[in-house]
Amino acid sequence: MMFGACFFSFMMSIMSTILSAADNKSRIMAEKHLVINGFCAQAKISSKLKEKIKEVLEYKNTNYNFTLFENNSLLEDIPTSLRYNVKLNIISI
Repeated sequence: MMFGACFFSFMMSIMSTILSAADNKSRIMAEKHLVINGFCAQAKISSKLKEKIKEVLEYKNTNYNFTLFENNSLLEDIPTSLRYNVKLNIISI
């Protein structure tokens, strides 16, 4: 009986950790979207280019579990060609 209670407690702990991690990941992605929206609005980046940035970052977040926005490095986390387009867009303002 005691073993069953301990096992149940252990399994509930694992499930709680998994659900917490999933919720945390979606919260972080929502924060990233807010930062991207603010950055693109401030830099007057086109909505088409903004959507490309979001797609790339979502793909990287889903497949590579990267951390974004450490040390304010938004542009370092996107591919060179997309980074180039963003910089061209900023310069052309």
